[in-house]
Amino acid sequence: MSTDFENLLKETGFADEVRRFIKQAQTDELKTKGLYSDKVCSYKLKVSFGQGNIAQVPWIAFLGEGQEVSDGIYPVFLYYKTDDHLVLSYGISETKPPKNKWQNSILQNKTVSLHMQEKGFPFKRYGSSYVATVYENASKIVNSPSFDTILYHDLGKVLQDYQVILESEGAVESTPITTVSEDNIMLNQILYGPPGTGKTYATVNTALSILDKDYYETNQFNRTVLKKRFEKLCEDGFINFVTFHQSFSYEDFVEGLRPSIGVSKQLEYHVEPGIFKKICTNAMTSPSKRFVLIIDEINRGNVSRIFGELITLIETSKRKGEDEELVTKLPYSKETFSVPNNVYIIGTMNTADRSLSGLDVALRRRFIFRETPPQPELLADIRIEGLNVGEMLAVINNRIEILLNADHCLGHAYFLPLKKNPTLEQLSSIFKDQVIPLLQEYFFEDWQKIRWILNDHRKNDDICFISPTQWDQSLFGSEVTEPLKGNTYKVNDNNFSKIEAYLGIIDTRLISALEKIADEKNV
Repeated sequence: MSTDFENLLKETGFADEVRRFIKQAQTDELKTKGLYSDKVCSYKLKVSFGQGNIAQVPWIAFLGEGQEVSDGIYPVFLYYKTDDHLVLSYGISETKPPKNKWQNSILQNKTVSLHMQEKGFPFKRYGSSYVATVYENASKIVNSPSFDTILYHDLGKVLQDYQVILESEGAVESTPITTVSEDNIMLNQILYGPPGTGKTYATVNTALSILDKDYYETNQFNRTVLKKRFEKLCEDGFINFVTFHQSFSYEDFVEGLRPSIGVSKQLEYHVEPGIFKKICTNAMTSPSKRFVLIIDEINRGNVSRIFGELITLIETSKRKGEDEELVTKLPYSKETFSVPNNVYIIGTMNTADRSLSGLDVALRRRFIFRETPPQPELLADIRIEGLNVGEMLAVINNRIEILLNADHCLGHAYFLPLKKNPTLEQLSSIFKDQVIPLLQEYFFEDWQKIRWILNDHRKNDDICFISPTQWDQSLFGSEVTEPLKGNTYKVNDNNFSKIEAYLGIIDTRLISALEKIADEKNV
């Protein structure tokens, strides 16, 4: 009974570990060793705040015999810290399809992604898990007098369900589960984020984790080796890459008619398969192997027109061999066609082009979305004449988020060339050729707001990137006393080579500190 688990949890004082977990999640500390129990109620306890980078959704998982976070099912606390939302969930591994399945009664619960959407929170990760209990305003709730009792009851129930699953492993494995949300996490996923956050870069890692997990985990910090393995899999036909654009069509993606000159020297038309049909054909001839299709800029194409009737067939429950398998007749070849369940689709989406909320509803329902946000912390070790580049990017993005939204922040990838060449000249080139043009596009050349982003309104004119200019009154005569289209502005090219201009983005007081150091050196 769950009462047994409640008593065990109470004896161990597990609520204290949850409080410690919530408190640590508010810091940048990733260490967990020695801070949390190794086992709770005979289950291995695993706590994570991120590996190398700080996770947006830290978690506590309870792992039974033979279950791993990357391959299994398990009770898990997911803390969506930006929303202060602690979700106790019936967890499902994202990396590999788990052999075990939760009971059918649990599958009637809302998925985490659906719950977060209903709450109006931006979805981040682990959306295919099923909600058991939600603790809103978690940082306050965990300190309330009644929290311990509620926690032990809720968690005790989930642990009891878990025990039942593990004890009846054979029966559970044979139970067919075809829920869309559970399997989409493995088969259909989209990496989304602002420009320059490394979405296309991350598709290499994601594809290798699907096709050759052991190789990926062994070499995950060796980019050169991973890229070579990726390229070899592309050559062998296991990975295909395509970029969607406004002219991309169903005929390019699935199949279409193409002209050719026949034997009689007459113009003829033949059916030519598109990239998706080709990879599906290969997958059907090698059902024991996995294939990956990477769709870059998936939101730039007309998804309904490109996928056509196949938007339904890519659902896990509708794929070949599943209980709810759907078969269609293709319009040109008249062949019967279904999508095999060993084809994995990885999309990338630039949120500056189109926000997640405005995305095609049919696409949103069939894909799991994984955020790739800007990571200024990756630039923290880059310093140029006293300027911390990571800190500068973080300040810029904070201002963009307030004046516009998070979808239009600047990605860290723009500044990665500074790792090899940390010079003012390189930084100047990045700002002139990439940052300023991007801000012009974001703000529709509203130069006043761009000045706010760069803190130019608080700098002296001689270190401003953008300055207001006086219009020439002789252009219109004395009768016109106001500018016809508001203030005019100019970009000060010379100031891009001044370190004070960049220090001033963070705080104008840094300029004074730099000048003071320079004066002391000259004394």
